[in-house]
Amino acid sequence: MLDSLLTRSTLNMSSVPLPATESPLAWRDTGINGILTIVAILLVLLAMRNFFRVLPSLVASIDRPRGSVDLERNVSLTRMRNEVALCCILPFCLIVDRFGLYPARFMEDVPPQWSVCVTIGIFAAYFLLRFLPSGFIRFRKLDNNEKLVVRNFHRSGFIALTVLLVPLALAIAFFGVPAEICRYILWGLIGLVFLFILFRISQFLRVRYSFFATISYLCGLEILPAAIVVASALLF
Repeated sequence: MLDSLLTRSTLNMSSVPLPATESPLAWRDTGINGILTIVAILLVLLAMRNFFRVLPSLVASIDRPRGSVDLERNVSLTRMRNEVALCCILPFCLIVDRFGLYPARFMEDVPPQWSVCVTIGIFAAYFLLRFLPSGFIRFRKLDNNEKLVVRNFHRSGFIALTVLLVPLALAIAFFGVPAEICRYILWGLIGLVFLFILFRISQFLRVRYSFFATISYLCGLEILPAAIVVASALLF
């Protein structure tokens, strides 16, 4: 009886082959990401000379408020500092895109070869939100150097952030830390540096302005642009 069941049984198989499924393209395998990484390395190498020239003043500006004033007083050093900060934008955006630090849902629909460009565009939008309104604030009670510190200390903070992010991101990738943990580590570092920038700016504002005026400035021109970027990542 068992033999008759086996001989009469049929195997139903589809004659149409299943469509091939494409595996998602790895970030490092995207051609434009490789090109941008090479460009970022070249920019870092070009900025290295200026970075080491400005490094002592940069460390002093981060270490104490007076060091920030001394840095802004030196036009040559501030120019080099600004050039180094400009060269840090691409490495920073590559790290943000590589580790998905801007986890907006619409980024999932962006082709892999254009995701870094979109990230750079988001950085540029934050830049406009942060700096366009600040040009209309006069800071009448601050002297010229103090005004420059309030307006430009973020550049020193951004350089410090990138210098910390690059080796940390490389170490995370080398040791194979899970992606979710990577994000929290890098978000934490970015948040700490951002809070330090707010603290340093508030040190100069509180000397000349009231607590309410200081908080109003920080909320309107520092915290609000960052909050808009974070909200866009969570809501869209």
